Amino acid sequence: MTTRAAPRLRSTRRLALALALLLGGASAAWGMDPAGYVALEIAAREATVRQLEARLARLQAGTTLERELAAADADQREVARLFERAGTTPGRHAAWATTHRAELEAWLAAHPEPARRLEALAARIRELAQRIDAHGRP
Repeated sequence: MTTRAAPRLRSTRRLALALALLLGGASAAWGMDPAGYVALEIAAREATVRQLEARLARLQAGTTLERELAAADADQREVARLFERAGTTPGRHAAWATTHRAELEAWLAAHPEPARRLEALAARIRELAQRIDAHGRP
């Protein structure tokens, strides 16, 4: 009976983390498993897309460099708070993915919807970065 309770507990923790990240809830301890990694990665990429879209709009509106630098600083703090609420840092998050690459790839292969979401967000980030680069501003 105890072997069945442990997977249920891990599943509950993953769900709690995902909800905390998506709803902006209070601090959550991140269990460093593929589901938690992916939930945090999606949240960070979604924040990055919002930030890049706002940056592009500011550049198109002719924002000043000072305002752009202030916004960039605020954007970095927002993403750092995502990781902090999850109980990790961007560096530990990236290191976990490197160390657990095979486990993460297997999880993503078994869960195609989050894998598609990650790829779609990555493509959107690349697109926005190219459009921002075309403006020639840092």
